[in-house]
Amino acid sequence: MRTTSSQSACDNVSCEIIRPQSEFKRCSGCLTLNYCSAKCQLFDWREGGHRSSCKSLLELRRSECSTLQMIMYTQLCSLKDDTTELKSKDRAFLRAIVQNDYAKFKGQIITDQVNYLRATPGVRACELTVHFNYLSQSTDPPSGISIGTLADLAATVPVWKDYVSRARRSDGRMRIHVMHVLDGAHGTCWLFPLRSATGDLAREIERLAAEEKGSKLDQEAVRCLVQRNVEEIHLASRN
Repeated sequence: MRTTSSQSACDNVSCEIIRPQSEFKRCSGCLTLNYCSAKCQLFDWREGGHRSSCKSLLELRRSECSTLQMIMYTQLCSLKDDTTELKSKDRAFLRAIVQNDYAKFKGQIITDQVNYLRATPGVRACELTVHFNYLSQSTDPPSGISIGTLADLAATVPVWKDYVSRARRSDGRMRIHVMHVLDGAHGTCWLFPLRSATGDLAREIERLAAEEKGSKLDQEAVRCLVQRNVEEIHLASRN
């Protein structure tokens, strides 16, 4: 797996381009989404739903402290008060933590995803989310890495519905990772889209899950997936 923090990906999810961040242009309306070309920006505006989400993304960016509610381990937890500001350097630090732990525990994450698919018929690998829980003192590994679904995320954190929609349309090229951290006495969650040029990893996870359910998961196959030279990058956090 290759990861480069200075790289970015086009927010037209049907585009496969991953390039240096400096080569992308940001939407002047929402100040959030990035595009590799005017053609991709126009396509996303007309066909990708950005026409309807541009204003709400700007409001979300400006209010980074919007009060959210989500269910975390069966308890209702209040997230981010409107006095908290997350600066760019803080975002980069949080992204580095998630990127490091994703690479470090990728084998276990893939195994958990395969087991989740085997236990939940009808769910596709591209619909899975990964949650990194740093709510306790133990962070190595994180106190919990768990698997969820886009449907659960859309229901519990509705302000992320645009990212959920994009992930669903990406066919595995965009997957959602969520970081849970303490913010004072409360829990805060941050969304990190994981982008890759292809959806091959999601398809391979589905293939492993489709093997006979009673059979033991082939750990050598998992190791091969972990070691595959695929560029994957976490984009800037969104809350």
